[in-house]
Amino acid sequence: MGTRAPFRFSRALAVTTASFSLAAGAHVLAGGTLPAPVMILAKAKITAPVMVVLLGAGQWALHQA
Repeated sequence: MGTRAPFRFSRALAVTTASFSLAAGAHVLAGGTLPAPVMILAKAKITAPVMVVLLGAGQWALHQA
């Protein structure tokens, strides 16, 4: 039986926050601009046929479970 590390989630959150902050700060200090936060949701363009296939595959997988 393995031991559980205490505060695992908070430690991961702290590392993520520090990494993100350092990267954002470096971009701004180098003269760049940060994208709008909503851009995180728009990483890839998905066309209507691809969306139909993805939704259909998800529904099929859920109904097979």
